[in-house]
Amino acid sequence: MKTGLVVTAHPGDFVWRAGGAIALHAKRGYRMKIVCLSYGERGESQFAWKEPGATMASVKAGREDEAERAAKMLGAEIEFFDCGDYPLKLNETHFDRMVDIYRELNPSFVLTHALEDPYNFDHPDAAHFAQQTRVVASHGSQARCEVSIFCAAGVFVRAAPAGDVQFQAAGDPQHRRGLGDQAQEL
Repeated sequence: MKTGLVVTAHPGDFVWRAGGAIALHAKRGYRMKIVCLSYGERGESQFAWKEPGATMASVKAGREDEAERAAKMLGAEIEFFDCGDYPLKLNETHFDRMVDIYRELNPSFVLTHALEDPYNFDHPDAAHFAQQTRVVASHGSQARCEVSIFCAAGVFVRAAPAGDVQFQAAGDPQHRRGLGDQAQEL
C-alpha cells in the first residue's frame, strides 16, 4: 500500500494547509498518517482559553478532539507528540519515535512546513525535524533501531511569501509537478 506522511507543528496547520492533499490521497487509496507535534495550546487556542475554567489540560483535550475528528474526516490517522508550542520542545524521545514512524510507514511522500516562516518559528522547526529524522531513518545511523533501512522519499519545499501556504512538499516526482522551479529537494 502506498503511504503519505504529514508532519505538522499544530493541528490547524494540517487542516487548512494540507487538508485537500490528505483527503485526495486517502481517496486514492494511500494510507495517510499525520504526526502533530503539538496541540497548538498556546498559538492557535485563543478561543479555548476564553472558556470559563480553561486549563492547559482542557485546552489540549479540546484540541486533540478537534484534530482527531478532522483527521478522520480527511481519511487519515493521527499521532500527537505533545511537544508544546511557542516553542516546540522536541527531545530525543520524539526524535526516536519519528525515525520509527518513517521506518514503519516508508512514505511515498512527506508533507511539512516551509523551512522559513518569519511569523511562526514552530513551522521551520517542524520542517527541520521532519528532514533530520528522515535522513536518520534512511541511513540507519541510530544504533537502537534494528529495522531494515529503506530509501526514504525526498522532501520538497516551495518557497512561499510570508503568510502564504506553507505545506508544499512531496517526494514522488508525479506529485512534484506544479511546484515549478521553486521546488528544491532537501
